[in-house]
Amino acid sequence: MRIFVTGSTGMLGQNLLPTLRSNPNYEIFAPTRQELNLLNYEEVNVYIKKLHPDLIIHLAAKVGGIQTNIKEPVEFLVNNVLISFNIIMAALNNNVPNLLNIGSSTIYQNNNFLINNQALNISPQGNEAYALAKMNSLKLCEFIHYQYQLNYKTLIPCNVFGPFDNFDVEIGHLIPAVMHRLYLAKIQNLPEVTIWGNGKEKREFLYVEDLVNFILLAIKQINNLPQNINIGFGKDYTIDEYYHLLNKIIGFTGLFKHDLSKPAGPQRLLLDSTPAKHFGWQPQISILEGIAKTYQNFLLLFQSL
Repeated sequence: MRIFVTGSTGMLGQNLLPTLRSNPNYEIFAPTRQELNLLNYEEVNVYIKKLHPDLIIHLAAKVGGIQTNIKEPVEFLVNNVLISFNIIMAALNNNVPNLLNIGSSTIYQNNNFLINNQALNISPQGNEAYALAKMNSLKLCEFIHYQYQLNYKTLIPCNVFGPFDNFDVEIGHLIPAVMHRLYLAKIQNLPEVTIWGNGKEKREFLYVEDLVNFILLAIKQINNLPQNINIGFGKDYTIDEYYHLLNKIIGFTGLFKHDLSKPAGPQRLLLDSTPAKHFGWQPQISILEGIAKTYQNFLLLFQSL
């Protein structure tokens, strides 16, 4: 099977590719952004036409934490819409039979209950531009499946973390950015670390290895997958709890202080991942174990700078 993977240098891509390449039945093509500009439709179309893949796994996206989403909504909307449009439409125009589109739980509204696929709506706080782009690609895949009967399906993971994440303290997601902040606070012996908001907002995180395992399953089961399927850990924690879980591994000895003037994002996003479990999948890595594994990778990357 010839598989074209976008976003190969991102966190998910770097964790997925070694496993894909270890399978002798898969021929993997994963160009970098220097080799293929996903914002250029003609380049993408020519590449897919020459390659004629059996499956596209679409991971590529402009991503970032809440600060970056708030500062750059135009880039988050336009770049992500263009990238996904170019990939999906070039796939359709070249008769690619199968496509796995990686979505995002940001497409769902704030909710205090388990979110299923009937709750699709645009998330209002902070990441609306990213959510709009992700909704756009999800609906495009839906319409193509309906109109052309092609297997263009969307996997909707909760927040994902793991090795090769973006550990930048300004633009990274919660776990990698806070990991870096706590590490710096520890080595600099700072008296306190600031938490945006009141710390009571809840988030669901999944260790990347568990998402990789579902993608491997989805490749084999793509005909049987529902059009959209949630992939979540099944339990969420407050922001405060994530700080304390991270600190169990890092060992910062100062205090935590809340800054109530800062935006904190949605109150809660917990996915209903029951359909994924019907395929025999279960998350295997606890949040604390995942943090420990990620921290080891962070230390290696940080010390190499």
